Amino acid sequence: MSPEIRRDYLLERYAIFAPSRGRRPSDFKVVSASEQDNSRCPFCPGKEDQTPMATYVLLEEDGKIKVTRDEEGKARVTGWLVRAFPNLYPAFSSELSQLTVPPEGVPVPESAYGYHEVLVESPIHNQHFWLAPERQTQLVLRAVLDRVESFSKDGKVRAIMPFRNHGREAGASLSHAHTQIVASSFVPPILAQEDQVFSSGRSLSSVASKEELSDRHIYSNDQYVAFASWAGVTPYSFMIVPRQQSPTPVGIDLKPLSDVLRKTLGALHDILNDPPFNLVWHISPLPWSEHPKFHWHIEVYPKLSIWAGYELGSGTYINVVTPESAAQYLKAAVEKGS
Repeated sequence: MSPEIRRDYLLERYAIFAPSRGRRPSDFKVVSASEQDNSRCPFCPGKEDQTPMATYVLLEEDGKIKVTRDEEGKARVTGWLVRAFPNLYPAFSSELSQLTVPPEGVPVPESAYGYHEVLVESPIHNQHFWLAPERQTQLVLRAVLDRVESFSKDGKVRAIMPFRNHGREAGASLSHAHTQIVASSFVPPILAQEDQVFSSGRSLSSVASKEELSDRHIYSNDQYVAFASWAGVTPYSFMIVPRQQSPTPVGIDLKPLSDVLRKTLGALHDILNDPPFNLVWHISPLPWSEHPKFHWHIEVYPKLSIWAGYELGSGTYINVVTPESAAQYLKAAVEKGS
């Protein structure tokens, strides 16, 4: 196969596939993202005072799951199963200060209004949600969507993006299992572009049904289809698409989503030795009722290569693993795991 240029399904984004430079999964294996020192981790139980007060806590009382939070003047909640709190170094904040005065002729800055939270997925340091017991996986997904729903009630918020940086190379400064959620008054360009494409009539439902029968298919259940992206910008990148179109995942049945995430991320873990990756939820801009054609989905980008001069200068990405090859390995790992 000679090098070829592929365009993304939804965006004006291109990837160049150079299979002659390609490698097998074993060639990408790195030191496990979980093999880091946790002795000083501020996210571990007993160190609740080392983080901001929790805005959301899931714990079990009398056999039932309870939602609570830390309260001013009281001891921090312990015995938690999932815990969320404001990021110490937020990209967006609801507490705004004076803006920088720009040089003449330069656009005036806008306030970066919003919220930026850390959601600790488990009291166990290395219990990443796709490797956790099924019950814990569903608690993590419930917590993410509860926080998304909460932020959506702020009329100033225009976009909410949960994301997962796994491993130092993927941007995780701490190795304790955690997700981040950003809610902003700013709609990121990629979400805005996707919204335009969906509004024009493009649907991921038809894409998903076709990919389920293609050689890029990885795994599917009755509600989701996972497949290697046609023009993925990183090796082994893939998408998880709901069969039923909806602008938001709030209110969904958690079990089928838990199933597809556990199987696909588990396969990634198995064939690449727990590689660093980024996982991003693509949810409609707000208010959701004004974007009924948006199709929420999840994208996963393993961090196995470096974007260098050509990528940064051109905005086009060279990928040394074709999606067909990536899907073959991932699908085999899913079937072996099952």
